Amino acid sequence: MTEKAILFGERQHLLGIVTEPGPGSRGSSCLVLLNAGLVHRVGPNRLHVKLARRMAARGWSVLRFDLSGIGDSGPGEETVSVSRQALRDIRAATEYVTSSLGVGRVFLAGICLGADLAFQAALEDDRVAGVALINGVELQRQSPEAGDVPGSINAGADAERERAHYADARTRWRYYMTRLFRPRAWWRLVSGRSDWRSLRRTAGMLLRGRSRAGESSEDLVRRRDDCARMISRGTRILLVLCEGSIAFDVYRLSYEAALAPLANAGGLRTEIMKHTDHVFTLQWSQSRLMEVMERWLEDSDPAGARAGGG
Repeated sequence: MTEKAILFGERQHLLGIVTEPGPGSRGSSCLVLLNAGLVHRVGPNRLHVKLARRMAARGWSVLRFDLSGIGDSGPGEETVSVSRQALRDIRAATEYVTSSLGVGRVFLAGICLGADLAFQAALEDDRVAGVALINGVELQRQSPEAGDVPGSINAGADAERERAHYADARTRWRYYMTRLFRPRAWWRLVSGRSDWRSLRRTAGMLLRGRSRAGESSEDLVRRRDDCARMISRGTRILLVLCEGSIAFDVYRLSYEAALAPLANAGGLRTEIMKHTDHVFTLQWSQSRLMEVMERWLEDSDPAGARAGGG
């Protein structure tokens, strides 16, 4: 296994780390890991480093890099929106691995905002063979001129915003319920050290949001159609959702029913991870995620897995 730092992009301002298997064991596919929000290329809890080395041991090439303005990459162009610059960066990464590494199939993966960007990049680039969306809050369609990053709760209709707030309240309430039988938590509450006002607001949001939680919208239909179009051209989709993340509740309220026909037809796989937080803090949850990713990647590209992993 080898690792090397690279610079790429039109202005050579993007910095990444390429992890490759040993000589003679490299397959024909590459996994590109995107920043999780503002966390640089190592990923939350060094998860990207661990995943890159694990997949390289299975014959995959892996590129983990910093988007413009994050980590060690230089700033983007001043006249370009943040989201559009990020999509340009992802396209530059795809072009680098296909031309310089000579791989034939490219898979994108991201956590949180990285998942939302991965979805949009895959939607625009049919060279992407698969996309892993890990705790992405939205499957948000983004126009080239849009200034907001994909996944922003502020984008969309009032019903969508209410659904997002309701999803957040559900996530918070589930967290509170895990602490219900802990004496220390009760002591903090009665001694005034807990934020009981937050608990009251959460309960209020749950009651107010329940009535509109199941409503559909044109945006949901468009996102379902976007997924269907990607699957029809051969792009595989993996959704990973953690019980401790708002993404889990957004999925349950907004996407589960809409995407069910696609899951039943194949091409879309969903993995629900219980007792796991948004950034996989516990070691066992990191191991579980890597197992899920490895199985999905090798199922999506069995020829590449045989070339590398035997």
